[in-house]
Amino acid sequence: MKKTSLLAIALMLTACASTNGISPQASMRLGKIAEKQTFTKQTNHRNPINMGVGIGGGGGHIGWGMNMGLNEIFGLSDYNTTETVFQYKIEVAKNDYLIIQSNQNLSPNQCVTVYELPNNSDYPQIAANLDCKLPATAIQVNK
Repeated sequence: MKKTSLLAIALMLTACASTNGISPQASMRLGKIAEKQTFTKQTNHRNPINMGVGIGGGGGHIGWGMNMGLNEIFGLSDYNTTETVFQYKIEVAKNDYLIIQSNQNLSPNQCVTVYELPNNSDYPQIAANLDCKLPATAIQVNK
């Protein structure tokens, strides 16, 4: 049982580690940012205890008191986050454009490396490219 648990933890950590950065199988293309749009995305994060995980689920009986008590103990509450997302229209060839969203704040007319991987929802991704040349290997990108 102990070996199975360790193996499961190792597999989960490997899976998490592989989602950070660019896959070595991704193809690379040079591109230039033609247009940039900025969006603000607000997300409401609900406290899991208030979503009915607590005993009784609310309604004025013992469950409601339990939810309130657990919220006090763990310091949990609902909260909002605001995230700025940039959408780029990237020219990768004459009259060939890609629309890519990213958290990176890049400038119009800036050279970028576009990483593409078919059948993967995390792609395409972009990275700033200061010398306008394809890198020899994939570089780390913050989505």
